Amino acid sequence: MPTCDLCGRELEKLLRAEIEGTELAVCGECGKHGTILGKVKKKVSIVVPKKKTIIREEIEERVVVDFSDMIRRVREKKGWNQEEFAKFLNEKWSVVQKWESNSLTPELNVARRLERVLRVDLVERVKEEKIDLKGIKSGEMTMADLITVRKRKF
Repeated sequence: MPTCDLCGRELEKLLRAEIEGTELAVCGECGKHGTILGKVKKKVSIVVPKKKTIIREEIEERVVVDFSDMIRRVREKKGWNQEEFAKFLNEKWSVVQKWESNSLTPELNVARRLERVLRVDLVERVKEEKIDLKGIKSGEMTMADLITVRKRKF
């Protein structure tokens, strides 16, 4: 059974109408919003896929989990206490203490600087595949469906 392009009602008889410069197959009520051109002779349908799958690969960088142990090992290997190590890195002593106790994670730019200075790997690159399933209801899409979809996106 044909449906109205504007409101989605299923009717036996639809009218062709020009509404805001577009020719649509509409019911009698929706035809009031434009100029009626005549009766619809042939069913007009829009093919809409049921589901669309998009696979995206994202490379995320993050600080390794055991960064605190690595920083402590490098410091002890060089024979420095936390204060000397902080002066070498041009950081506050309390920040180095929090890094080693794992209560503070260095930001990526700081971790990269520590990698260069200490010659250890503190930043790992993780490749993530994200699958987005965007379901669109099967069948014909009406103008009302399009408006509903656009409202959900914003």
